[in-house]
Amino acid sequence: EIATDTRYWLETTQGFNLNSNRIEEFQRAGYCTGKRTLIDGISRVLPGEVYFFSQDDTIEQSSRYSIFSPEFSEDSHFDIEQWENRLKEALRNSVRRLIERAKGNRIWLPLSAGFDSRALLALLVEQGYPNVHCFSYGNPGNMEADVARDLAKQAGVSWEFINSKSAWSRREFHGDEGSDYFLYAGGLGTTPSFTEYSALRAISRSGRFGEGDIMINGQS
Repeated sequence: EIATDTRYWLETTQGFNLNSNRIEEFQRAGYCTGKRTLIDGISRVLPGEVYFFSQDDTIEQSSRYSIFSPEFSEDSHFDIEQWENRLKEALRNSVRRLIERAKGNRIWLPLSAGFDSRALLALLVEQGYPNVHCFSYGNPGNMEADVARDLAKQAGVSWEFINSKSAWSRREFHGDEGSDYFLYAGGLGTTPSFTEYSALRAISRSGRFGEGDIMINGQS
């Protein structure tokens, strides 16, 4: 059987066994490694993995069609500068495709002090896209948001801060939609992020995310 919602397993699996070793792993890391979950006998589909089913819904085959495992050997015909240039061109091509898809609509970018979101912002500015809006979130005065505000100002794009107050987040957690999100995103092996959830909920509720707008992951 296969399901996309954790609740399916909790509601249909009778007498399921929680694995004590994985519970300890989950408590230490915040997630279970590999295909394993907190419940014995239930596995997750890995990134870049595909399953094929027969007409009676039995699994015929599974395979990993993609896995990121780069090797930079000394005898490679590329030197470091050539690898860097290939990476830059790949990123530029990706951002060009994003711009084509956006068609002039607003691109929302969660901006932090990290290299990932900063690189995306730099590439969007380099390509001259005129409709970029950055936002940061968390507790007021956090370093990530302060750096992001300054970066957005230097880049000449709009920026806002979304205050993730702990009390407001607790209300979200105990609400129906918060519970639904927790069960859906947890997947029996991952800690759902409520900081991001609360920020995206605030944007959605504000009504400012227009039809045709695009939200991109700052870690893309």
